[in-house]
Amino acid sequence: MQHTSKPVIAKNNYKRKTKAKPQSTEELNHSRVRVKVNGHPGLALVDLQTTGGDLSNAQFVHLYGLPTYTIAKKSLNTTIKGSKDVIEKPSDVQIHYGGYTETRMLYVAHLAGWDIILCKAVLTALNALIPAGPKPVTIQPKGMARFALKDWRKAGLATRQGISED
Repeated sequence: MQHTSKPVIAKNNYKRKTKAKPQSTEELNHSRVRVKVNGHPGLALVDLQTTGGDLSNAQFVHLYGLPTYTIAKKSLNTTIKGSKDVIEKPSDVQIHYGGYTETRMLYVAHLAGWDIILCKAVLTALNALIPAGPKPVTIQPKGMARFALKDWRKAGLATRQGISED
């Protein structure tokens, strides 16, 4: 859901000041970040509750023709809607986080609303800091300075415009 209206201004009767209130907590969610997968722009969910492997949306894999191969069936459990799935195909891809690129294996799954989900293992390996509140997710790969991942709204992904920029 995309909100295009301005924040509601509410009057604080005690201090006679005004403050802006966000329309929803979705506006403050920085756990959705911009990445590139094999050079293609993608929307990634940073999710510490997903364990066992990173995920890629089957439609995203098909759209960009990402190479896949067959593996033994693997059960998958996540905290997102439609959380039980059986994985049969992974894809080895290059993920570009904006200042760092690495090769990852993404399990192909049916995801609603995300191109990929970054799980606990990759976030731990990248020394991710995921703050509560309106602050960006940061990572610090080994031997590099910490940097912030690009928020999906700042990157233009809310409307799927401007996603070809770094």
